[in-house]
Amino acid sequence: MTKSSEWFAVDKEGLAALLERRGRAFAIIELVSNAWDQQASAVEVVLQPSKRGLASLTVEDDDPDGFADLTHAFTLFADTAKRRNAEVRGRFNQGEKLVLSLCTWASISSTKGTIEFSCWRHLCVVT
Repeated sequence: MTKSSEWFAVDKEGLAALLERRGRAFAIIELVSNAWDQQASAVEVVLQPSKRGLASLTVEDDDPDGFADLTHAFTLFADTAKRRNAEVRGRFNQGEKLVLSLCTWASISSTKGTIEFSCWRHLCVVT
């Protein structure tokens, strides 16, 4: 057993395997739904084939406030203003984590900054 200073960890590959039944299209729906719940007036989706049978997905919106708190990109179930509004998605801070579990590389760019997630074999780096 590996010891950690964290209470628990989420296995990225295990989460991705659980999500396979949804189909990968859910990633687009999840990200677009979250964008529309913000102050965005336009959302652009680009899906392109990439190498080795992979694809590149970019979802961009014009929300002037951007990603409210970039630390939430790492944290499930953190408190959020959306939690008080049952009419919007993103109330549990899990949507982008579900999408990230399917990625070999990901970037969240916002008005507040940029975070990059990279995984090669069992080494994952977050910058």
